[in-house]
Amino acid sequence: MDLYGGQDDLAKGVIKCVGEPEKRFDEDALRILRGLRFSSCLGFDIEEKTSKAILEQRELLKSISAERIATELKKLLCGKGARRILLDYREVIAVFIPELRESFDFKQNNPHHFLDVYGHICLSVENVRPQWQMRLTMLLHDIGKPRMHTVDENGISHFKKHQFEGAYMAEKILKRLRIDNASAKYIFELIWEHDNRIPATKKTVRRFMAQHDFDFVMDYLEVRRADTYAQSDYKRQEKLAELDHIAELAMEIKENNECVHICDLDINGKDLIQMGFGGKDIGIGLELALNGVIDEKVENKKEELKSYIESNFKRQDKGNT
Repeated sequence: MDLYGGQDDLAKGVIKCVGEPEKRFDEDALRILRGLRFSSCLGFDIEEKTSKAILEQRELLKSISAERIATELKKLLCGKGARRILLDYREVIAVFIPELRESFDFKQNNPHHFLDVYGHICLSVENVRPQWQMRLTMLLHDIGKPRMHTVDENGISHFKKHQFEGAYMAEKILKRLRIDNASAKYIFELIWEHDNRIPATKKTVRRFMAQHDFDFVMDYLEVRRADTYAQSDYKRQEKLAELDHIAELAMEIKENNECVHICDLDINGKDLIQMGFGGKDIGIGLELALNGVIDEKVENKKEELKSYIESNFKRQDKGNT
C-alpha cells in the first residue's frame, strides 16, 4: 500500500509532508527541523509547499524542548547537504540560535575573506569532518565576529579577539541546547583556540600539547584547516603549509614520547619529598621541572632535574608569591 505516492517521492529524491504541511507541523513542530535533517542527510529536495510551510511556521520550534532540537541539529550538521540547508533555511536555525542572525550578510572587508560571516561559517561547516562536535564548533566558531568588528583607516575590517567573545557566546548557546558538559567544554576550548596561530616550532607545539593533549591538537589543526579553506586564496598555501608543519611536529613529539606532562617527567613527588619539599611546594617544583624541559632548559633526566629544581626553585617560588 502506498496511499500518498511515497515511493515516487523517494525515487525523485523529494521530502514532502503527507497532506497539508501546516497541519503536520501544528501536530508536531519538530517535523520542521526533521524535514531539514532528512534533506541534509539524504540530499533530497524539499517540496515547494513543504518548504514554504517550514519557513512560515518556524516559530513553532520555540515550543519544542532543547534536547529534541539538539538531537536533530547534530544529525543535520553531519549531513552532506548541511551547508545548503544552513544557507537556505537560516531563519529556521536562528529560531533556536538567534545569535547567528548577527552574522547574516555581515560583510568581511578583509583580503583574507571573500564571503560574509555567515557564508564563511556555512562553508567551514562543510569543510570539517562530519562529526557533530566538530561541525557544531564550526557553526559557532566565528559567531563573535560582528560584536568585535572594527575598521581601520584604510577601510579594512578587523575582528580582534572575536574567538574569545565567540567562545563565551557558544558556552551560553550550548548550555541552552542542553549539550553534555564534556562536549560543551571541548567545543568551547576549540573555539577559544581556533584563531591562536601558534608558531611552527618544537618548543611552542610542545607547550601547546602540554596545555591540552595530542588529540586536541589534531582537532585544533582540523578546525584551522576548515577555517582556512573557507577563506579567500590570499596566503592560503602559506597558512596550510604552516599547519602541516605543526602537525608533523606534534606527531614527532608523540612518537618520541617527549615530555609534555608532569607524569612524563623522570622525577616524581617522592623524589621531591626526599629533597625536602612538602605540601604545595611539591607541585610547584614539578611544574618548574616540566616548564624547564618544555623550554629546553634542562634534559628530562632525574639528576639533572633535581639540580635544576634546587637552582631555580627559590626564584620561581618568589615569582609565584
